[in-house]
Amino acid sequence: MTHERESADFSRLDLATCRALVGEEFRLLADIDEPFVLRLESAAPTRRDPRETGTGGRPFSLMVRGPSGPVLRQGMHDLELPAMVLAGIFLVPVGPDGDGLLYEAVFT
Repeated sequence: MTHERESADFSRLDLATCRALVGEEFRLLADIDEPFVLRLESAAPTRRDPRETGTGGRPFSLMVRGPSGPVLRQGMHDLELPAMVLAGIFLVPVGPDGDGLLYEAVFT
């Protein structure tokens, strides 16, 4: 059975919404053999001045943890939650932390 999932509107995605998702698992939507699951570890404000973003919003970053391998390349990825799809999230590999590999996404 196929379920339609709403794509997130990034203009409405904010720090409070993301903090409520900490601990949730996201599935990578990609043409790969094995399921690739990421867990949202933290959502925090960045140190940038909001006046520099041009959006007037408060910039924030997300840290997600994936398995130790394979390593996702830096770039745009689509992530799926049970109720929505986060399409085009730019993930940057940060490095291993003993429990897997950390990736960061920054929203300005």
